[in-house]
Amino acid sequence: MVLTMPTERESRVETIAQRLFLIAGPATLIGFAIGAIPIGHFVPPFITPGDTAMQVAAQYAEHATRIRWGAMIAMISLSMLTPWGIAVAVQTRRFGGRSQTLCYLQIACAAISTTIIVFMCMFWAIPAFRPGDVPPDIVRALNDIAYFLIVWPYFPFTIWVLAVGLAVLLDSGRDPVFPRWVGYFSLWNAISYLPAGFMVFFHSGPIAWNGPLALYIPLASFFAWMVIVTCYGFRNLSREVPAGSNTVSA
Repeated sequence: MVLTMPTERESRVETIAQRLFLIAGPATLIGFAIGAIPIGHFVPPFITPGDTAMQVAAQYAEHATRIRWGAMIAMISLSMLTPWGIAVAVQTRRFGGRSQTLCYLQIACAAISTTIIVFMCMFWAIPAFRPGDVPPDIVRALNDIAYFLIVWPYFPFTIWVLAVGLAVLLDSGRDPVFPRWVGYFSLWNAISYLPAGFMVFFHSGPIAWNGPLALYIPLASFFAWMVIVTCYGFRNLSREVPAGSNTVSA
């Protein structure tokens, strides 16, 4: 079976769709930063793993309004991660059938990762929904769940960036979609998430859920990766190289 080249109109529509989906990446980063840092104070965490249940409940009761707003803004912003992931997957699929599996893997991981972090926002919002009415132990447990969801289920993100990295490194064309160093950076990025898996064993220190190895480095690495991939994605569109426009035989 041979898939024919798209028409000029189809290519133009595809380029516009990809541009909109790529814009979702910066929108995700900016929206999450606004909701999580100045409004919600989720990053840096306004609570530590060593706080008592009463301390955690008191913080949620005192700052319920800003926590609700911060969680809602973060949830809306992070929901746009999947469209961005689809745009990247489509671009890495440009070089033919060899990347089909990696393309689908990227889309699946983007959807799973988005679901995880949207639930994270919900677990910040729930304790602030009825401030003072929820038992302190439950408030603390919900807060722990929220911070676990931000980085502890790191493996879908690891598989995602690995899939992108492999797709980039397998692109042997004369005009690759992404430079090879982006592929190697993706592989390093995946490794940087690994310490987050050990946060389940620590209530304090660099690998606790408020520590640099478990929280800040994985977040910074992933966001830096998003910025780099987004910049090259827009560059590809500006070169008018519509991803997926090659004829593919199956």
